[in-house]
Formats: sequence, structure tokens, C-alpha cells
Amino acid sequence: MKEIDTEAVAYHIRGLLEALGDDPDREGLKETPQRVARMYEEVFEGMKYTNEEIAQMFDKTFSEDEEGGADRYGDMVVVKDIDIFSYCEHHLALMYDMKVTVAYVPNGKVIGLSKIARIADMVIAAAVIMQFLINVLQ
Repeated sequence: MKEIDTEAVAYHIRGLLEALGDDPDREGLKETPQRVARMYEEVFEGMKYTNEEIAQMFDKTFSEDEEGGADRYGDMVVVKDIDIFSYCEHHLALMYDMKVTVAYVPNGKVIGLSKIARIADMVIAAAVIMQFLINVLQ
């Protein structure tokens, strides 16, 4: 897992405010670099992990039991209208506020439905381009 360097983010946000001609020491902006750094740490959390690490974080599945277990779920499982958002990697601006649908056919195991939405949210918590979104969520 990679860490997000919030001190470096705050430093550079302060520099950005100065470059824009504002005074980062004025009352309304004094804590802005730290606030932005904490926000970036949260909204870009997915950048800290590989897809494999995210899969391991949500690795709780339900196996077959005596009464048929996961085999009774042979149909496709679909979770629709999962709200996700991401930032454009070209502008670092909130560009994608969308809904996704995730579907899978269980193969002896099922995953809790709430985990599907959490996985989608974590995978997309990064600065990305639209083509990446389409490919990573397949």
C-alpha cells in the first residue's frame, strides 16, 4: 500500500494559493491547505491500493452449505445504480458523477451486495480518465 503524503499536498496547495495571487495566511485560508490535503487523502484513497489489494480487503464471500448454499444462486447477481464519482486526471477536478451497474454469475461463492458498491467506490477513488473507468469496472 502506498501512502498519500498529506504534508506535501498541503505545501503545494499553499503554493497554488500564492500563485493564484491570494494570501494563504489570511483568516479564511489559514487552514485550507491542510483541509484540502485531508480531502484529497479521502477522495483519492483508491490510489493507495492495487486492484488486487482492494479485492483482498473485501474478500468475505459465502460458500456452499448443506442446503445448497451458493449453488442455489446460479443466476446472475446484479447491483444497479451504484453512485460513484471520480476526478479527471487531466484537471484534478470532479468530472465524473455517475451510476454504475455491476453484475456477476456466482461460481460456488457469493459476495454480500453492500461489498459490491464499496469495491466500486474504492476502485474509482483516484484521478482517472473515462477510458480507465470503463475498463477497470468491467
